[in-house]
Amino acid sequence: MKRTRDVTIVIVSLLLLCFLIAITIKVIYISPNPRLLDIDFDQNSGIIQGYAALIGSILTFLSILYVVYTIIQQKELFEKERKIEKENVQSDLYDQITLINTLLNDLIEHVLRSGEEIKIFYEAEFESPLRGNLMMFYVNNNSARIIGIDILNIFKACQLYYRGEKKVKNFTELLKLVDFYTESQKELKIKFDSYLNDKTSILKKIALDINLIMDKVLKNLEYYRLDYPEDFQSHQWFQSLNELARVYDENLIPNKESDLERFDNDVFAPFLLHAYQIRLTVGYEYEIQEIIISIAGIRKTMYNLRMDSNYFADHLKQKYEKYYSEEGEYFKRLPKLKQDLQIDDSLSESNN
Repeated sequence: MKRTRDVTIVIVSLLLLCFLIAITIKVIYISPNPRLLDIDFDQNSGIIQGYAALIGSILTFLSILYVVYTIIQQKELFEKERKIEKENVQSDLYDQITLINTLLNDLIEHVLRSGEEIKIFYEAEFESPLRGNLMMFYVNNNSARIIGIDILNIFKACQLYYRGEKKVKNFTELLKLVDFYTESQKELKIKFDSYLNDKTSILKKIALDINLIMDKVLKNLEYYRLDYPEDFQSHQWFQSLNELARVYDENLIPNKESDLERFDNDVFAPFLLHAYQIRLTVGYEYEIQEIIISIAGIRKTMYNLRMDSNYFADHLKQKYEKYYSEEGEYFKRLPKLKQDLQIDDSLSESNN
């Protein structure tokens, strides 16, 4: 259409120009013996006035025509710029939705990987609550990147590319889920760090107390050797302490974490059971009562740590099953949201 209009303007202008040239020549040659730039204005005043009026009218018409043409051109240029700007805005909003979808997919994978680590950890806690089990945290800031996107632009994109209730639903659901998992993982790390620090401190204290007890056991064995050099092996307490030291040494594994669960079952529990039987017939000797009290205290600390570990593991299990498992009720909202964020190609083309 624009090309047709431009051709029409050119043709009209040429026709009027040719008409003006023809009229001008006619006016010049209307007098006898015409010469260039020598016109008899006295005798031909009426013709010249008519010629001037015609020329003025034609030039005025051309001026108006060119002004209208210029206005139309400017309007079309303005509309074109507005269309380009609108397309650029829509393209930016489309890119943001695409980016959010990509980041959301990565967030889903991150949540599942975190869930795998959580499951490995709480199962290890249930199986070996007295070990220093660790949990790996994967670093992923994509949830923060989603939050960092202009919220207003996200809302505009949802308004533009989704129909019906999805316009607001996708927007609010995205913010809810991203905020939840961002804060959930922060909270989880804080709780885990606090739990691990407390448990590590307790395990270190248990290890230190065990070392002190074994030092005292060896010292008391030496008392028997010094005080009863001829028959120290015949004393029941010497036999019990010596057996405790022997079994303790057998349960030590070089360059590996001590298995406190095994120490409790194979070393301390049998010793206390035997010690209570000896006490009924012999009573206490040397520092044996202190050793028994210390071992009983360690076993109590182990019991409390075992209960705390099981409680924390159970807490993580519930969190995993609801929020980090593929079958989790809350987690299922993430894949559903990702599906809802898929933009219909026909809708995208119509908006563009």
